[in-house]
Amino acid sequence: MTKKIFQAGLLLFTVLLICLLVPIAGAFEVSPSNPSVGDEITVSGYTDKTGSIPAKVVFTSVVPVNDGTYLYDAGKVEIPEGPNSFHVKAVGVDDLEVKVKFVLWVTAAHPQAIDGVASYSMSGVPKGTYPIKLRGEAQSGEKSVDITITASSSIAVEDGYYEYSYSTSSIPAGDFKLTIDGESKTINLAGASTSSGSSGGSSGSGSIGVSPDMAANNVVASEHTNSRAVSGMPVEFNFKEPLNPVTYIGFTSGITSRDVPVTIEILEHTSASVSNPPEGIVYKNINIWMGYTGFSRTENIIDASLKFKVDSSWIEDNNLDPEELVFMHYDETNNVWEPVSTELIEILDGYAYYQSSPECFSPFAIVGTEELPPQVVEELPSEDDVNENHTSVDDVANSVINEPKNPNFGKSLLFIVAASMLGMFLFFKLRK
Repeated sequence: MTKKIFQAGLLLFTVLLICLLVPIAGAFEVSPSNPSVGDEITVSGYTDKTGSIPAKVVFTSVVPVNDGTYLYDAGKVEIPEGPNSFHVKAVGVDDLEVKVKFVLWVTAAHPQAIDGVASYSMSGVPKGTYPIKLRGEAQSGEKSVDITITASSSIAVEDGYYEYSYSTSSIPAGDFKLTIDGESKTINLAGASTSSGSSGGSSGSGSIGVSPDMAANNVVASEHTNSRAVSGMPVEFNFKEPLNPVTYIGFTSGITSRDVPVTIEILEHTSASVSNPPEGIVYKNINIWMGYTGFSRTENIIDASLKFKVDSSWIEDNNLDPEELVFMHYDETNNVWEPVSTELIEILDGYAYYQSSPECFSPFAIVGTEELPPQVVEELPSEDDVNENHTSVDDVANSVINEPKNPNFGKSLLFIVAASMLGMFLFFKLRK
């Protein structure tokens, strides 16, 4: 009896040991366990299936409504190779316009909403990274709309094991749902992935690590600061570094984050992140790195405003029209410089102050685009011209003296004297 109990216990122990050592089919792990926006997560696990297993990522973003419209910039969405599908659903809208950038922005679809819900699906998309924007008209009275994105693909299985890496740069901070082969996990994606760094005029690069221009020794000076952001509230940054032309950046935050770092690099030459310099006369080349990876998107940075200053003497020395200076943004997708709306505020104490409204943050340049027309200066007449055209007092007198006289002038004068004498004679005679 004791021997049978011992054998049964040994068998049970063996089974438990095997269960501990052999991964359970269908379970998967996510690394890192506490990812932040922009991190690359790795999904791995074991399965009893062969070939491949389905994978799906689902997340919802609350997009604010401005002037009756909404805009969600998904950023650069990575489409993996193989069978895939992409589904978008917008709730609280009148329509949904799906725009995808290949070389130029094109409208992939523009469905109308039914009962406030508009959706669109596409599948078999070629492998690549595509900038995607979703926008449209919100329903009357809506202050925000919910946009849910579902991305489906498959993961290859080899000897019962699978592993797949996925970038979270296109996923907003918050919870998202990851489903692998029917098993689902909810993962919280943190907003900030970097330390805050120091504030003020330090040269730390904050969220960007070592930038290309820092590595190329192209940075003359830099300024770093950070701030907490609360969804729907204004966020403001002020800058005081003497070599930094940017004095202020402000926007309304679309999300809540305990730390939004900002780094401005003032460059000696054109940014190492661009392929060609802008046209015109460049005052300053600068990099503005806003937030952590994946933060600088239109749904997170709403109604951005930037102020900068330009030395008035530089404007005068280059014979530029101060009204025509512009803040230029580099579009890395199309490798072109694009002007940003820029307005001259005032010219004061040797500086011209401007305000601009960038939609995103990246390499910039302050450029003078139009020279003032040459001033026409009237030449003073030469001394010879003065002498030739000048009429003196003597010339006037001589012209009067030498002027031909009226031949009847003497007779008329004699007649007047005689008439006067006759009148006087008759006057006195009548008095007597």
